[in-house]
Amino acid sequence: MTNHDDTREPGPGDRNDTKGLDGQSSPDAAVTEALPVISPSGLPPTAVLPVIEDDGVEEDLDDDYDPEDVPDDFGYDADPDAEDPELDTPDPPTAIHWDLLTPEAAAVEWTALNIWVHWLRKTYAVQASIIPPYWHTHTEIVWELSALHLFFLHCYHPDKDGAGPITWCVAWAAARVRLRELVTIAGTRLDRDRPTRRTYWPGEEAGDEGEEVPITNREAHFKAYVKADIQARREARVRTQEVREHAARDLHKVRSGEGGSHSSDEL
Repeated sequence: MTNHDDTREPGPGDRNDTKGLDGQSSPDAAVTEALPVISPSGLPPTAVLPVIEDDGVEEDLDDDYDPEDVPDDFGYDADPDAEDPELDTPDPPTAIHWDLLTPEAAAVEWTALNIWVHWLRKTYAVQASIIPPYWHTHTEIVWELSALHLFFLHCYHPDKDGAGPITWCVAWAAARVRLRELVTIAGTRLDRDRPTRRTYWPGEEAGDEGEEVPITNREAHFKAYVKADIQARREARVRTQEVREHAARDLHKVRSGEGGSHSSDEL
């Protein structure tokens, strides 16, 4: 991913409670160890759902069970607006701009998105023509999947009403059409991948698109790719800081009369 401005600090939308790829909070370690195991139940680790504890309800109904004995409030608080102090519900995630993520925030977001995409493709039996193994190398697919991830968390947030799940289903159906088109244009497949072919306008210099490569170990490639992305963001942050410091020194010289040939008109 290209980083234009990596000065933004991680915010609520970065879901900083998500650990790195090895379960640690360190961004360095986050790209060197194995990925967390996906829950057998299919529930994505990033889903924010409240935990409902067992109140000791009998598994089997008693022979003397009388439906008239059920309390009017069914065990719920009579005031639907009353807050439960024991339920710590996180805020809905905010938008993620991949080009503005710091190295630390990028490590968190890559991990969260990768875990969720694994859950998504397994839960819905998604074909590689919709979500290919090397989706992480194609920025257009990353942005689409990231938007889907955020929308899923929004629809299933505990504060949302019952229309959230069906809203997600409608959005997911439409997204599959867009993803299939993006994957077709990219030319990436189940067993091989190539960089997306860009369209260069007249006057632009065509870049090196790269060659098609076989896919042998997706998870190893993902970790190496994320590690390189984080390193690139760190280098960009250093360059940005150097440019700012240089500009500050030049401005100080101009204001102190040491600007040499610079005139007020040129400024």
